Amino acid sequence: MEYISHIPAPPLNAYIDDLYYLDGPSPYPRLKVSPEPSLHLMINLGNVFPIYAPEQAQPFATCTESWWIGMWSKYWIVDWTQPVQFYGVHFKPAGVYPFLRLPLSEQRDRLLHLLPVD
Repeated sequence: MEYISHIPAPPLNAYIDDLYYLDGPSPYPRLKVSPEPSLHLMINLGNVFPIYAPEQAQPFATCTESWWIGMWSKYWIVDWTQPVQFYGVHFKPAGVYPFLRLPLSEQRDRLLHLLPVD
């Protein structure tokens, strides 16, 4: 899988760690994602993939187009469907606040699907 990362120029670099793109077959069919102290925006260009909470047989979410991932207190699991293809934004801790204007406590352990714009 190809991973391309770009650090944005000022003023965005004050809020965003990096913009990234994943493309190609994943080396693993399942990924265990550790908790991180920041939010992520992901825009899926490929196949739909399910996300599981620890110890769950059924997915709690199916990622189709785009979504926000909040700050998680525990790990979660992604089943990659092949090929993987999406853009992402890693925000710095509290870096998403100027864009969402929501308390970070409201984003804890949440996955929010974003609706496509017509």
